[in-house]
This record gives sequence, C-alpha cells and structure tokens, in this order.
Amino acid sequence: MKKKNWIGTAAATIASALLLTLWYVLGFNYVDAPLDLIISIIWWVVLAASVAGIAYAEQKRRRAMRTLFIGESMMFNPERGLVEIGEADVLDEAAMLLDDLEYGFATEEMTGHVRPLVEAIVYTDKFNLEDGVWEGEVRFTETPDAEPVAFEDRAQLEYLLRIGAAIPTGAPTVIPAYPAAAMA
Repeated sequence: MKKKNWIGTAAATIASALLLTLWYVLGFNYVDAPLDLIISIIWWVVLAASVAGIAYAEQKRRRAMRTLFIGESMMFNPERGLVEIGEADVLDEAAMLLDDLEYGFATEEMTGHVRPLVEAIVYTDKFNLEDGVWEGEVRFTETPDAEPVAFEDRAQLEYLLRIGAAIPTGAPTVIPAYPAAAMA
C-alpha cells in the first residue's frame, strides 16, 4: 500500500479506538442498550475488512505493474512503457527496470502503430534485486492456451526464456529442475 493509504488506515484505527475508549470512560455504555457494543464490533470488522481489501487490491496492482512483455531487443512494462534493449542482456535490463519501479498510478500504453512482437509475458510475484529473489510465472505467446510456467529464481527464468515455447502444452506448470549444462 502507498504511504498515504497506511496513514489513513492508521488514523481511522486510532480514531476508532479513541472514540470507543471515550465511550466507556464517559459511561455512555450504561446509558444505552448493548446495541452500541454490537455496532462497535461491526465497525471494527468493517475496518479490518477494508484494510484487508485495500492490501489485496494493492498487491494485485503491484503484480500488474511488475508484468513484463518481452520481445526481441525490446520489452514493455506498464509503468515504463516500451524499452529498447538492443544487445544488452534481457534479464539484466528487466531486473534493473523492476528494481526502479515506483508503483505509481500513471501507466504507459502501447500505441496502436507500435506493436512489437512479444514472445513472452513475465508475471513477477516477488522481486528483490539485493536478495536475489525473483519468483513468478512466464507465458509464451506462441502457445497462448498453455498454462503459465512458474519460475523460482533468475536462473530458472533465463532457462525458460531460452527454451521458449518449446515447452509442450500439458507439461507441468512448474519446472522443478533444469539442466545445468543448458545454462552454460
């Protein structure tokens, strides 16, 4: 979640706790029926559900922002737009791009007249350049009906991008082991 969302959630939680405390300190719980306690509990449940919903929506939005459309000598990301790679290593460029994401709300779109050939779509679930964490799924455009293939690190992703759409339809969606010789 963005900082302002956390601040708003914290302010609502503190205000709710303060009002509930004042309600009991001032003795209003003796004046009214026990319905007040029930309403208070319902309010806390609504507040907790709102926080959980916002966190879930933000997680899905961030995953969409980490999506990479990879083609020959280019890649597209919803936040950065079309990025020319040239002769550089695709995964190095992708890692730098993912590390620099700001997760803002402005997005870039592929314009109608610029539609590069996309070979693979990489959905990144977890990414941390410093810790070497890169997990997610990759889907190849040559086999759009095939299930996305999960990867657990950069080496697996590199291997999957090398073999590309050679993964047959109906193959396991997780490649548990990949030959070390293929990485040489």
